[in-house]
Amino acid sequence: MRNSFLRLALYVLAVLLSVVKPIYDLTRMTLPAACQPFDGAVWLGFAPLIVAVLLIPIAIITERSNNHQSGLIVSLLSIVTIILGFANVYAGSGIQHDDTVATHWMEYVYFSATTFTTLGYGDFVPCPGVRLFTSLEALFGLLYGPLLVGLSVNKFLSLRARR
Repeated sequence: MRNSFLRLALYVLAVLLSVVKPIYDLTRMTLPAACQPFDGAVWLGFAPLIVAVLLIPIAIITERSNNHQSGLIVSLLSIVTIILGFANVYAGSGIQHDDTVATHWMEYVYFSATTFTTLGYGDFVPCPGVRLFTSLEALFGLLYGPLLVGLSVNKFLSLRARR
C-alpha cells in the first residue's frame, strides 16, 4: 500500500512538474519580438525534460503491478512533457515564420510537436540560438517512440505469461 502511494505521489509530481508548469510558463512568458541569442534562461526549460526523459521511463520499467494502463498513461505523459519542455526552450529564443517571430505560445507547442514527430512542415524555422535543440528533440522523437513500443510490448507479454 505504501509503495503504491509513493508511486502515485511520483506521478502527480511528474504531472505538475512536466505538464502544468511548462504550460503555465508558456502562457505567462514574454515572447521575443525578434530572434534572441542563446540564453542561460533557456536551460530552465530542461528541468521538466529531465523528469520526462529519465524518471518516467524508469518508473515504467520498474512497474511491478498488473496495471498496464498506468504504464501507457505515463508513456503518453512523458511524450507530452518532452514536447512542452522543448516548446519552453524555443519560446526563450524564438522561432521564425515568414521573417517574423512567432507571437503565440501555441505556435511554439505546434513547432515542438512537429519537430518531435519529425514531421516538419517547414512553416516555422528555429532561430539560430536553438537549432541544436531542434536536432536533439527530433532525436528524442526517433528514439523515444520505439523505446515506448518496446516497453509496452514487453509489459504486455510479461502480463500474458503470468496468466
